[in-house]
Amino acid sequence: YRDGNVPLALLTYPVLQAADVLLYRARAVPVGEDQSQHLRLAHRLAELFNNKYSVRFFPLPERLLSNWPRLKSLREPDKKMSKSQPAGCIFLDDTADEIRSKVKKAVTDSAGGLWFDPQRRPGVSNLIRLKAACTDSTVDDVVARCAGQDVVQFKENLAEALVETLKPIRLKYQALEKQPDQLKAALDDGLAKASVRAQQTMVAFKRIVGLTL
Repeated sequence: YRDGNVPLALLTYPVLQAADVLLYRARAVPVGEDQSQHLRLAHRLAELFNNKYSVRFFPLPERLLSNWPRLKSLREPDKKMSKSQPAGCIFLDDTADEIRSKVKKAVTDSAGGLWFDPQRRPGVSNLIRLKAACTDSTVDDVVARCAGQDVVQFKENLAEALVETLKPIRLKYQALEKQPDQLKAALDDGLAKASVRAQQTMVAFKRIVGLTL
């Protein structure tokens, strides 16, 4: 932001996110790797409050990362996979044909063969990561198992692995779409529980800082 026009959301979003975390006194927060800095702010605010009032009121939230916290776009493997670029993103409710089509069109290179090198082969390395993520394997395991395959064969292999991994999620999603009343009941139940927890936090918070009569 060299021109000095810093978006307001750049400053307010981390604060609002911290409020969400602290309101429910979360201990472990599932976040993407790109959100880690925001969570550190929530951790620091909790620490400052506890120290100022000599209490252990707010748990110090820690990030909960998966083994693969940042997947890359199929079309632009130097950028994170994002819903803003549908062609480069695998959605949980994508059909088998949509997954196969996206993987087939994924950016790779002309080097041939398979080896993991994010700097020189970002596209191929991204696909190897995806295969490792959806088969609960390591990068080395994937490369060893797929030795001898060319990139086209590996893409086909990856697409089928993704289809099988996401199939139960897609079927569950489709089933829930047909049960709007059950979905609404679950949301209402969650809202009620969250509201009680938030109210309890605010009552205790106000008592600690002296805002209650």
